Amino acid sequence: VKFACRGTRPVMWLIDIYPDSIVYERGGGKKLVYLKRMEIRKGDTTVFNTKLDHYDKESMMTIKIIPDSCGDGYSGQKYPYTAIIQRDGDVLKGCAIGAQQK
Repeated sequence: VKFACRGTRPVMWLIDIYPDSIVYERGGGKKLVYLKRMEIRKGDTTVFNTKLDHYDKESMMTIKIIPDSCGDGYSGQKYPYTAIIQRDGDVLKGCAIGAQQK
């Protein structure tokens, strides 16, 4: 895993970013695997853009990983990154950790 992203409120969501794919899960639902991704570095920030054809509908997702301390508010755990996700018109905010920090 390159990055693991987590959000707890208002809806729990999980995103794991691998070298060849991105796995997205929201609220304990079905996992969606985005196979193609593009990674862009902007200073200290990393941005991942991906899309998925899902049930005859295209799903677009942008994940911004910002080096800024983040607390999940649920467990009290601290993470070294803030994650901002834009997916199909929704914006989710949460925390992230890099593979080297797990």
